[in-house]
Amino acid sequence: MSANIGAAGRASVRLLLWPFRHIRWNIIFPYAFLTVLLAVIGSYLATQLVTGSLEERLDNQLAEASRGVSDKVVRKEREHLEARRSSRPATGSSSGRGGPCSRKVQASILGGANFG
Repeated sequence: MSANIGAAGRASVRLLLWPFRHIRWNIIFPYAFLTVLLAVIGSYLATQLVTGSLEERLDNQLAEASRGVSDKVVRKEREHLEARRSSRPATGSSSGRGGPCSRKVQASILGGANFG
C-alpha cells in the first residue's frame, strides 16, 4: 500500500515540475510571477490611497456637520434666553411682585425653573 502512495506522490511531483522542463516556461515564469506580484502590490496601494482619501473626507464631513449642529444649538439657546428675558417682568416694577397669578405666569414662562 505504501508503494502505491509513493508512486502517486512521485507522479504528482512530476506533474508539478513538468512546466519547468521546457525552456519556454523557464523564460515565461519569472515574468509572469513579477507581473502578478506587481498587480497585487499596485492593487493594494491603490486601495489604501482610496480608502485613506475616503476616510479623510468622511472625517471632514463629520467635523463640519458637528460644527453646524453646534452652531444651531447655540443659536437656539440664545433665542430661548432672549425670549425668557423679554417675557420676564422688570426687577423693580410693581407688576413683578404680584400675587399667585404672576408667579404662575412666571413659572410657565421659565418652565418651572427657579432663578431666585
